[in-house]
Amino acid sequence: VVEELQRGYRFRSKILRASKVRVAKS
Repeated sequence: VVEELQRGYRFRSKILRASKVRVAKS
């Protein structure tokens, strides 16, 4: 269960970082 939670957290942080980079570029 913990592994799934960590995986989801990493996935979320990746999306957050991508969106932040997109906002900074535009």
